[in-house]
This record gives sequence, structure tokens and C-alpha cells, in this order.
Amino acid sequence: MVLEPLTGELAVSHPCVIEMARTFYMFYTSDDGDQVSIALATSADGMSWDRHGTVLQASGHDAEEGGVHSPCVVRLHDGSLRMWYAALAGSDADLAYRICSASFPGHWSI
Repeated sequence: MVLEPLTGELAVSHPCVIEMARTFYMFYTSDDGDQVSIALATSADGMSWDRHGTVLQASGHDAEEGGVHSPCVVRLHDGSLRMWYAALAGSDADLAYRICSASFPGHWSI
């Protein structure tokens, strides 16, 4: 295990790692027991990770009220990042996940 839960975190899971300019970027699910969100960590060697906190949390709207997780990130031709992720509605007793997307504009490391 290269990324263990911090104090107050129940679990970290569903990592998606991409490499840009000799740096690994890990987008992962962080679950603190109340909120499930997507966070970011970086590494130069893939073994030791620096956490940068939450990059995407549930919007609070019914479609994402149950949390966001399972990120899948790709770098686009313009240098920006696109993430697809799963969201769970807070009122959904059937646990039907929705696939959503988010963009991270700007030019990430080359």
C-alpha cells in the first residue's frame, strides 16, 4: 500500500494515476465516513506521495448527494485534464451510480 488513510479518514480507494513531466498524479477516492470525495496526491517515484487535498466533492445536488468516487483522468491535447467519475444520488435506495465528468482547465505540466 502506497497511500494509507489519514487520521479521520476511513479509506482511500479507486486510484487513477497519470504521469506528466516525470511527476505522478494520483486522483483517488477519500472517504471520511460522512463525505466521499476525490482528492489528489503527487509523487516523483510512485512510492512516496504528497497529498494536495480534495479536488472534487459532491455538489450537494440530489444527483451527487451520496458522494463522488472512482475517478478516471486523461490529459487532453490542449494540456487540460478531463475526469470521469461515479456519483451516487443521496435519495437513491437502488444504489444506481451516474457517470459524470469534470474539466480541470489550464496547462498541466509538460
